[in-house]
Parts: sequence; C-alpha cells; structure tokens
Amino acid sequence: MTDWENEMPNHRVSGTLRERQDQYDSIDYWENVILPKENKRGAGYNYDAGMSNNAVAAYNRGLYPISQIALTDLRAAGWRGTLKLAKHLIKAGIWRASEWHHSAAPWYNRVEFYDPADLVEAWADMGPAEQSEAKAAASAKAPPEEGQRVEGTYTIWGGSRRRPRRVGEQKFTGLLVGKWIALDGGGRKKANGNSISWHRVDI
Repeated sequence: MTDWENEMPNHRVSGTLRERQDQYDSIDYWENVILPKENKRGAGYNYDAGMSNNAVAAYNRGLYPISQIALTDLRAAGWRGTLKLAKHLIKAGIWRASEWHHSAAPWYNRVEFYDPADLVEAWADMGPAEQSEAKAAASAKAPPEEGQRVEGTYTIWGGSRRRPRRVGEQKFTGLLVGKWIALDGGGRKKANGNSISWHRVDI
C-alpha cells in the first residue's frame, strides 16, 4: 500500500450530480487531481473512534456508509421515501458514493460514504416511471439464496488495536450464502475479507 492510499481526505467537485459522480469515478481525476493535492500523505488514524480522521470528518459532515445510514438522517436532508428504497438506490447505482475512506484496523478496507443530499437530488432527476419501477423493485422480496458448502482458513489476530499482529490460522467449514460464510462452529465471516481463504466443497 502506498502512502497516499493510507487515507484520502474529502475532495468535493463541482458540476451536476452526474458530472460529479463521473469525475469521482474517473481514474484521471484520482491520479491528476487528488494525488497531487495529497502530496502522497494521509490524514492519519483516530484510534479512539476506530476509523481514519477523514472518516470522522465525513461523519461530522453528515455522510455515512450504507450500514450506518438512518432514516432520520435522510429525513433531515428532505428524503420522503423509505430507508429500504434509499438502500435499493445505492445497490442499483442511482445513489452513488460521494467519497471513500478506510475502515477500522486491522483491515483498512475501502468504505464508501454517501451524502443524503445526493439521494434527494438523484431521486428528483428520475422520471415518474423510473421512480415507480424503483419502488416496486425495492419492495419485491428477494428469492432465498441457496448455500454452498465451503472450507478454508481465517487469520486469528492478537496484539492491540494500534499494533495488531497475526497469531495463527483457524481452519473452518461452513455454508456460503451471498457474501457471507456461516461457520459450522458458530458465527460468520465475510467471504471477501482480507484475512480469509476458502474453496467450495463438492457434496
């Protein structure tokens, strides 16, 4: 991981919602705008909050990861729909992230943050037919996913939050459903986590 990847601060861009989203996703934008501004340095990590300093700043400005979005936050921005509809619009690529930051140690995964004001603007840009279609899709019940037997290993971590260290590997068997593995020994692990490896088992 390079120094600049340690954390990216908030970089707001101008233009329409679509123009801002396209610019956010542009490789040229990250390489030619953000990286030079950062001078290849991060903003540091807030161990008390368990996240990067830039992630703390994003929360303070009313931006949230999808798992932390609450209906009260959306209402404050003028959203009149449901929380389920809002999250569906994220998954459908209509309400897109405005910035991203790194998650808690030891993973430091990329976590996308969403601005409720962008949700309201994106919804207003949709036509009546698109809105009706989105509401129907959000309300539809998803068919149950069939699980797949898997086995593998995951890392056991020790040390402290400031200095995490690997202390061993744990073998496991479980059932893969969607992006999660339900462990036979109890609990679950995210299938695409950084410290887990697994393969499917033919029954």
